[in-house]
Parts: sequence; structure tokens; C-alpha cells
Amino acid sequence: MNITVKNVYDVLHEFAPFGTEHSWDNCGILVGNANDRVTSVGVALDITPRTIERAAAAGVNLIVSHHPVMFPGPKNLDSRAAPYLLARNGMSAICLHTNLDAAVGGINDRLCEIMGFSQCWGTPDISQPGKPPLGRMFMLPKPMKLDEIAALAGARFGTRPRIVGYGAVSRLAVCSGGGGEFILSAAAAGADTMLTGEVSHSKALLADSLGLKLILCGHYATEAIIKPVLAKRISDALPMLAVTELEESDAFRELECE
Repeated sequence: MNITVKNVYDVLHEFAPFGTEHSWDNCGILVGNANDRVTSVGVALDITPRTIERAAAAGVNLIVSHHPVMFPGPKNLDSRAAPYLLARNGMSAICLHTNLDAAVGGINDRLCEIMGFSQCWGTPDISQPGKPPLGRMFMLPKPMKLDEIAALAGARFGTRPRIVGYGAVSRLAVCSGGGGEFILSAAAAGADTMLTGEVSHSKALLADSLGLKLILCGHYATEAIIKPVLAKRISDALPMLAVTELEESDAFRELECE
């Protein structure tokens, strides 16, 4: 059986429907053609020149990523740019983003699972009416100190969280990656704290002014968790297809100080 890019796209569409992403997003088959034959899939968070190099070494000819490889669309194609390198290596790319954040069983549900939150509910983004809930909300069985739940998050995600604010946590919002645009939605939904990957300085000040505490665990750490989920979805649906989680690491590293 010949497997095409469209076959893999259909598997992903069933999980995280394309068309449910936010209006500013760029998802779908971004490089290649739906009818291109697929022999091996690589799953990544980001499609970078290094990712493509590793994919080529593994014999991959379709990369499925969370972050769009063209975002926003390029105005020129430098020979060092990832879209150019994909085409030169005969690779296709399917990219998911906010549709995967919002999907049932997607990134934000996975965040809740890792934190041990078993009864989360969706929290819509007030800037995107009509779209599926992006973030999640959880009511703690009993209040916890901000430092305590931040330490728990750090242990679960293997990072050193940064925090904004003081006090107890009772109603926690969750939003993977860069959660700055979700601050107003989280506050409007009644959250007293939001766990996310990162926010800008101005967004941290906004959250503080609203009385919304923040726990920042790193963009990479709060999103790379979806790679094994995507790999399993594809493997289960198309067992004859080789699927590899491509090696990646956080772009940021902490300096070891004596």
C-alpha cells in the first residue's frame, strides 16, 4: 500500500481538526503535495535546519511538527531557510499549532495529565470567539502555595520555573507555550493563577495588575510533551509506516554558575 501525505494529514485531522486553528495561524500541508508518497515520518516540535539534517539521516521524507515552518509566510526563500532545505531534500511538512493546543487529548490536556489534574475543563480564548477552547482550567482540591505548585511543575517538566505574584493557588489555568495572549481569557474565566511556558515582560505586568499569578515552565518543556502522542497516533493508524521522534533540545540553556 502506498501511503501519501494526505493519508497522514487525515490521521492528524481526525485528532486535531484543521480549520479549528486561530485566524492568525498557519497549519496544514505547508511544504509538498498531498499526493506525495511517504516512506517515513519524523515528528518534531520545530522544523529547523538541524531537524531536517537529522530527518535526512533517518530516511524521513515527511516531517510532522507542532510549530509552523512558515510563520508568518516568508517573502523570500534563502537557501539556508528550513522551507528551502525541505524542498531540496524532497521532504514534505505538515504543521499543527493552535488546533493541536485545543484538541481533546492535545497539548493542554497532556499538560493537565502530567500535572496530575484529572478534571480539567476548556477555557475559550475571548479573542477567538467560535473556536474550540484553547486553554484548560483546574480547581485544586485544596489551595496550595504558589511556590509549592511551581516546584511541583518544575519537577514534572524538568525545568526551573519563574513565577509572578504571591499567595495561594486555587483555580489554575493552563496554556502551553507562549501564554501571554491568554492572560485576559484566564482572568475572565476566574483563574487566580496560570501555568504556561513563557510570557513577555509587558504581559507579566498585565497579569500582575489583574491579580493573576504566573508559573512559567519554558516554551519547549510545555510543548515537546506532545511528540510521543503524535508519533503514537500516526503509528497506530498507519502501522506499516516508520515513525520517528526526531531529536531536539530547548534553544535556551542555563549557565552553570559556581
